[in-house]
Formats: sequence, C-alpha cells, structure tokens
Amino acid sequence: MIHFIAIFFVLLCLANAGCPFSGSKDGECPFGALNPQPTYQGCVCEEKNPCGASIEEDAYNCDWCYTQGTCGNHGLKGRWDFCDYAANVTYESAHWSMKLDNLWTQVDADHTSGTYPNPLNLPTESIQTSFDNFADTMPANRKKYIHSEGAVCKFKMQINSASPFSGVFEAGSTAHGLIRMGSALEVDLKSGVIPGVGVKFLRTRVPSGNFVALNTLGPLPNSSYDFFELPLSNHIPAANTIATKVIAQKFMQASGCVSQVGLSDICEYNTDGKKTSKLVFPFKVVMNAHYTMPSTPITQAQLQKTLVSTIQPNAPLYTVVAYSDNKNSIVLGKMVTSGSCVNSAFGDAQLFFRHQLIEEDWAIRPDFMKFVDPEKDCGVSKISVTPPSQCNAKKSVSK
Repeated sequence: MIHFIAIFFVLLCLANAGCPFSGSKDGECPFGALNPQPTYQGCVCEEKNPCGASIEEDAYNCDWCYTQGTCGNHGLKGRWDFCDYAANVTYESAHWSMKLDNLWTQVDADHTSGTYPNPLNLPTESIQTSFDNFADTMPANRKKYIHSEGAVCKFKMQINSASPFSGVFEAGSTAHGLIRMGSALEVDLKSGVIPGVGVKFLRTRVPSGNFVALNTLGPLPNSSYDFFELPLSNHIPAANTIATKVIAQKFMQASGCVSQVGLSDICEYNTDGKKTSKLVFPFKVVMNAHYTMPSTPITQAQLQKTLVSTIQPNAPLYTVVAYSDNKNSIVLGKMVTSGSCVNSAFGDAQLFFRHQLIEEDWAIRPDFMKFVDPEKDCGVSKISVTPPSQCNAKKSVSK
C-alpha cells in the first residue's frame, strides 16, 4: 500500500524553505522564499504556528496560520489567515544570471544526499502549495516525500530557429536553467526506478518558468534500472490501479487532471523578462535522453553515483521535442549541461519546481482539450477549464 501511495505523489516534489542567495539581513531572505511568510492580508504568522494545513479545517487543502496581533480573520482559537506564496519582488527583480549563479552556488556547496521520509505523511500537507508557490525554494516546514534524492545539473538550451512558440521557447533564443533528476521512490534491489525530472528556466524580473516530467506513475518495465530508458513528458497516463485512484481524490483538491501540468507560463515571458505580445505555447513536451545506464538492479546510493558519473559536462543531456497539438511536433532544442552534475543537499532539501495547473493552459487554448481523453489521460469522466476551488481565491474566507 505504501508503494502505491508514494507513486501517486510523483507529481509533487516538495522541499523545505531556505534562502538561496547570501546577504540576507535581519532574518529576511531578499533573494528567495519570503521569511517570515506573509499572508493574504499582510499579517505575520505566529512563530509557534507557522504556515501549514490541517485536517479539521479543510482536509489538508490550504496552508494557513494563526497570526500575530489583531491582523487577520476572527477564529475560535485566535486570529488567522491563509498564507500567500506570491513572488518575492526583491528576488525576482534580479537578472536571470544572478539568480542562476546563486542557486548553483547553493546546489554545489554540499554534495551529500537527502533521505526519503515516510510517504504516508504527505497527504497532511497542502497539495495546492506546489502550484501556488512562486519561489525557487519551498516555504518552511515542508518535507520532500518523493524524489527526495536527485542529481542537479545546470544547463543551457539553444531554441530551434523554427520554433513557433513564445517566451522562453522563442525562436533562436537561449534558455538557461536547472534540471533535477531522481526516482520518485527510494531505490533498492527489488523496487525498480520511477524516473522523473524537474526543469527550471531562470528569467529576469519575473519568476522562473518550471515544469515536471515523468513517463508513468510506476517503475520502468521489465524491472529496468536504466533511468534514461524511456522518454519523459509533462503529460503522462492516469493512475490505473484501485489504490492510486483512491489517492487521486486527494489531488483533486488542486486540479481536475493531476497527470498533466501546464506550459503556458514558460512561454509568457522570455529569459530577459519581456512579456510576449502573442502567447504561443506547446500542447506538451517530450524529453529524450542522450544517455543509457545499466538496467541491472542497484541501490539508491548507487543510482545517485551512477547518474552524476554518467552525465558528461558540457554535453547534450536531453533533446526536447515540443508538440503544437497531439500529432505535430518540432525539435525545440537540446539541453546541454554547463559543467558537471552533482548530488546536492540543497537540491534535495530546498530547491523547488513549481507545478502549473493544466487548466491554465486549457483556459487559454480550450482546443487543446479535444486531444485529451478524460478517462485515459486524467482518470476522470470529464474535464473542465475550471480547476477545483483554489487557495489563492480564499482571501476573505473565515473559519
């Protein structure tokens, strides 16, 4: 049962908070996640009651906290408010290269790996925070229950001169960012590997553009341990077991199609932070690796060691193919590593890759929905451009 529960949480790479840049003053983090965490009404959380979800209030749906002083909503146990994970304006005003260099300094500072906590505890955290948080690090008091260990690479990608897309994917431009690669579940000699990646494109004056990609929610076929064996995508098949379908109900707090994430945000602004005059984004992307690994069973430690030793510095890592619909595609570009990849304590504990609601893509391009089979692709009977009630829409709700 633990195996099935953990697999379904593969789309949520959760991490603890931290300040990715040096130079913070008076307990603040001007170049990363805000500390202390603000609320929608501009309140400050009580130190002993930081942001978090609770079963008695909304079934672990939204993060909230009891607030200091007279700020916030009235409640039976004191003042409270929902936590606001909007972008840190000070941090986002920096040039993309400054953000990337400072993030990489943190990634490269400690090459030890994290650990895998008990995945059964993940439902007690807000899923919506993975969609609401715009920082490159997670808010405080969260754990990374899946993809808890991963290799991190700095990369650049020259975008095809024939690209029809905008923003980071505009024709002839060069994208820069970080990719983190790891198995959804801890690997042992019998478990198999569930490959997954988080991709982050750094941008000037605006938050980074992110997406996550997998092949399926389960281990590689034929008990293979070759992390690079199958292509990865931001669109994967829906859960197909009774256990994972039950767990899917938890994910429905955030999205009506939890097996897909959006791409429109990546294409709204280019690397220099300029907003596009005409938003054009892919239906989906597919990533094909330039490497192979032995398919024989290995341990978690061996997986991490093999990943960083297999990937060569300053060499192609993935070829990214972008689909304009369900059939027509173009090679968008090749991710080329900028130096060596590393295992990272910061990457495992703090680096965050925001998930964009697929409904945001559908709202802009409702025609994309005709390419989606609700049952096969999303595990539901019908899909909608309107996601479930979002935490960021509950500013005036009272307990």
